[in-house]
Amino acid sequence: MREYFQKLVAHEAWANQKLLAALVKETTVAQRARDAFAHICSTPEYWLRRVQGEHIKEYQWWPAFDAEELADRIQSNERIWVDYLNSLPEPVEEFKADTISQKGDAMTFRVVDILTQYHNHSCHHRGQIAVLFRAAGIDPVVTDYIVWTRTKEQS
Repeated sequence: MREYFQKLVAHEAWANQKLLAALVKETTVAQRARDAFAHICSTPEYWLRRVQGEHIKEYQWWPAFDAEELADRIQSNERIWVDYLNSLPEPVEEFKADTISQKGDAMTFRVVDILTQYHNHSCHHRGQIAVLFRAAGIDPVVTDYIVWTRTKEQS
């Protein structure tokens, strides 16, 4: 199970690197695409801090980053999540994290559920960004998980 979640983290980094390159190149895409992408790149740190038990009262959900900062965050997000996953005891899928909601309520989550949420949420926003590419008359970047698996098989 650990390997599966490591693959999700690797896919996330691959998809975000491809999307960042396209957003840098395609300047006619709406600013909303860049805002959503910055959001995608900021949330993995938030979720990791949460599963580590940190009480986060406020978080900047829609930050502004330049391309260099986004590239650094993509790499950092992959590294911190892989390191965290590697630190968990077996069975990984049963490991739970106690955290505190933004409202101050105690909560317990399975870490794999948090990681699934963060990955699916990113896919959701990458889909929104694809729509904005199409609206600008540009073919969207293909960031599908299955495409990533095929690129890994060929390398």
